[in-house]
Amino acid sequence: MTGAPINQATVSISNQKKETDQQGLCTIKRYRPGNIQKTEEEEDTKNEILIVEKGDDLCIQVNIHSYRSTDDVYIWHIFNDRGLYRPKEEVHIKGYVRLMKIKGEAKIPTYAQGIIDYIIYGSHSEQLQQSKVELNNYGAFDIYFTLPDNVNLGNGYVRFSLLDSKSSTQHCFQIQEFRKP
Repeated sequence: MTGAPINQATVSISNQKKETDQQGLCTIKRYRPGNIQKTEEEEDTKNEILIVEKGDDLCIQVNIHSYRSTDDVYIWHIFNDRGLYRPKEEVHIKGYVRLMKIKGEAKIPTYAQGIIDYIIYGSHSEQLQQSKVELNNYGAFDIYFTLPDNVNLGNGYVRFSLLDSKSSTQHCFQIQEFRKP
């Protein structure tokens, strides 16, 4: 994953499809709060699903929410390689951050830049590790860490904070012990 823009990818949401341009962007008209008439689909925006396809690659994002903001907003997308790990295994997490700049009615995404501070927690919210990672030119990052042998089983998580901003998020992963039958 480089975070580079993907052109000619098909983006669909609410039964509408568009293709991305060379910058990896497309615009799909959606319900806006000022509209008086709403269709049945527009009433149920909390269950929207975003699907992006290119060749054999597919990305699905569920529970897409639309909201209006007058402030610039950082948007995070974080994922890991498996989601389920055993103690002493290495966890790989990747992600990217976009800065959505508000200019009048336009929302213009740009690659976020800066340093991310992250803290890794075990299932009992005990701190396992803390470090920093710098975003690359495309606003992407990649971290990995090894879980301790004596880590508590359950849901671990990583808390990410973009330094010099108030933007933060977290990403969860499972820690379980299991044997092959």
